[in-house]
Amino acid sequence: MKKIIYVCAAFLALSCVNKSEVAPVTGKVPVTVEVAETKTVINGNQVSFAGAEAMSLVCQDLNAAKITNKDMAVNKFTGEFNAVGKSKADASFYAIYPYVGVGQNGQERCFVPVSQRAPFDASANFMCSDIVTSAYDETAMPALSLSMNQLLGIVKVSFTNSSASYQEDMVKEVVLTSSTPLVGEFVVKFDKDGKPYPEFKGTDKRVLSWFTTPVELGVNKTHEVYFCVNPAEIKDAVLTVRTDKHVFTRQAKGAFTAVQGDLTYMDPMDVATTFTPAEAKLKTLVVWGDSYTNRGYETTHIDRCNYAYHLQQMLGSEWQIFNGGCSGDVTNTIAARQGGISMHVGASDFTIPADCTPVAVGGVYSGRNFWFTQGEYTQISRYGLINPCEIVVEDAQGNEIARIEGRITHKGNETNKTADFATDVKFTRTTPGEAITVPAKSKLVTFAAKNLRNPDLTIIYMGQNGGYKSLDILYSQYRAMIDYAFPEGPENYIAVGFHNHTKLATENVNNAYWDFFEGPNGFGVNESAGRPISRFVNLFKELTGENYKDYLALSGAAASPSDVMAADSKYVLDGMLPRSYWFDPEAGDIHPNEYGAKAFAHAIYKKIVELGYVD
Repeated sequence: MKKIIYVCAAFLALSCVNKSEVAPVTGKVPVTVEVAETKTVINGNQVSFAGAEAMSLVCQDLNAAKITNKDMAVNKFTGEFNAVGKSKADASFYAIYPYVGVGQNGQERCFVPVSQRAPFDASANFMCSDIVTSAYDETAMPALSLSMNQLLGIVKVSFTNSSASYQEDMVKEVVLTSSTPLVGEFVVKFDKDGKPYPEFKGTDKRVLSWFTTPVELGVNKTHEVYFCVNPAEIKDAVLTVRTDKHVFTRQAKGAFTAVQGDLTYMDPMDVATTFTPAEAKLKTLVVWGDSYTNRGYETTHIDRCNYAYHLQQMLGSEWQIFNGGCSGDVTNTIAARQGGISMHVGASDFTIPADCTPVAVGGVYSGRNFWFTQGEYTQISRYGLINPCEIVVEDAQGNEIARIEGRITHKGNETNKTADFATDVKFTRTTPGEAITVPAKSKLVTFAAKNLRNPDLTIIYMGQNGGYKSLDILYSQYRAMIDYAFPEGPENYIAVGFHNHTKLATENVNNAYWDFFEGPNGFGVNESAGRPISRFVNLFKELTGENYKDYLALSGAAASPSDVMAADSKYVLDGMLPRSYWFDPEAGDIHPNEYGAKAFAHAIYKKIVELGYVD
């Protein structure tokens, strides 16, 4: 009998309160914290870690101290305690690890992340607490020794496969879903004894623990993952183990309660049940753009400075992302790589040889007379999602006589330098065949144009590098890509707008850009066009609007929405995205760093959820 057995237990926190010896003093005092015996593991209800970017110290009725570990030294943190205008006798201080938005009285928003690494990730925003037992005076604070216990609930999931049929499956993620909120937003409050507890306000009913590198399922091999969740009753729980080949799902028979301060076990018989696995079915997301989508030049490179990387973590392995972003690309050639605008090779005839010898094709071009260009083709030097491609050969009457598959390359790819299009752009056929002459301006069908139509979702985020002469033209290019991607509907797309203030200043006269794209004639709400929800993400408004501090906290650029750097607030007041999101804006490099990419991803993921593509 084929089966996977789940054995699950919830391990929760237990905190104690000791009184500090000296009452807090009004003012700012230095703080040093040493965390003893931590190894980035969970042992019983003890959460341990080996370094993090920040933590906070909180006390009822007092401001929090932000403690940072800039050099990632194991278990050593330094910072500053801010108790301006406040003092409290016999205060109890608690450590909150790491920085998830804790402020005075614990009333600032905090966030439990949807995506967590398996088996445990010290850099994830897990919320922990225990009392700090040392006191301080107004000039210096001695080193504080403390341990960390979980403020929220930790659910430990163990699973073992007993069937040889699945032993070579590679485990990618484990998902816990519920009809009740599991992760998301909460605030820290204090009970009558001064102990901290979370008041949960989150709305996400899904949390996943993902493996940085997939691991083999094996036979009789025990795997353990952890979820940090809302400490409350969890109803209609469903556990899903997703591998590269199968999806194993089991629904719990009843509810269980994760209570802060308890050690709770789920009934093993409730989840150790035989079931039949389903074949894994991936959903397809295709993203298009320039270096703000992908800093790579030719390949589908994904790193932490691309928002697509963070979207992949939020969506999980159920989704496969094809990244069509290319650094420096303009809108009309992005549309040509996608298929919305035709693509062509050769300013003159050339012959593809019978063998697989590369042949110069005289360049690759976007279609003629298509909005941006007037009477000329536009050279294409960015090749994301182009290869493998097909050259379509037609006779003088326009009848197709052959399609030759191969790859387009040019010398400029690796060094990001302009190639000599007459000689350096070459086509190499995939397999030998008959030699054939290709007429000038023959059509080239890219990999994306052939294979990535009708995706489950496509995201278009372009325009920073130009490629259009008016907003009407830019909109038409977006529209052409959408029409090509979904020839028969439904149109599963999200359009993302500019974020950069300099481009915004150029294009935006009395908010013309936003009105055009966000309005009913653009991509905004239009019932008659079948859009009950806007499909436009106003990235600039999202990241500089009233919630911009929340995004800074979600991205990790700020300890909390109330602990935002002055430079970030100044940038926003000056009409720019926060300073923390850029590599080096003073030097002119306004590409997103990891924080910026993650903020972009959160704003876009919010729209994905709103449109119902994920629960």
